[in-house]
Amino acid sequence: MVCKKCGTMITDSSAELCPVCCAPLGEENFSNEDILKSDHYVDTLKSSDSYTPQLGTKWADFLGYFAFWLSAIVSIIVGLWCLSLTGSYSYRRISGTLVFSAICLIVTGIICILGALSIIKRKSSANNMVTLVYVTSLVADILVYIAFSSTGIMYNLSIPRIVIAILMIIINRSYFEKRSNIFVN
Repeated sequence: MVCKKCGTMITDSSAELCPVCCAPLGEENFSNEDILKSDHYVDTLKSSDSYTPQLGTKWADFLGYFAFWLSAIVSIIVGLWCLSLTGSYSYRRISGTLVFSAICLIVTGIICILGALSIIKRKSSANNMVTLVYVTSLVADILVYIAFSSTGIMYNLSIPRIVIAILMIIINRSYFEKRSNIFVN
């Protein structure tokens, strides 16, 4: 039954008063069958076809407020640490590789900061920035893997990171495209 005064759908058929507006319920109220047959109900259904549910942003907030900042800090610190090792005698053989790795890490850290800021500020470029973060990480990991392999050192950590970066590119492109109406600044 539907309250004739406020339009509230009432599922309790034994109710005497509307739970919302306290109007008395009686014979003058519409039954469920009357509502389903009415033109107003059909028009409401037609107009609700264009309704799109609001999607959450928990993942984007996690990336923007935590994951990218943590990644940036770790990347920059490890990059600076790699640079500090280049002067050491025991690392002279691979000092060029360490410098190259350090530059890749520092650049990745800077791009993570830019990606985090674009998410936090809800920029329309957030989708592209998140993709850039993972593409940069992917390219850096491939280049570091090649650089270490050329020195005879196997850097096995890059393989899982490469696979994860590819998956994150695909997942995040879809995630941010579905929320393009949220990231508009």
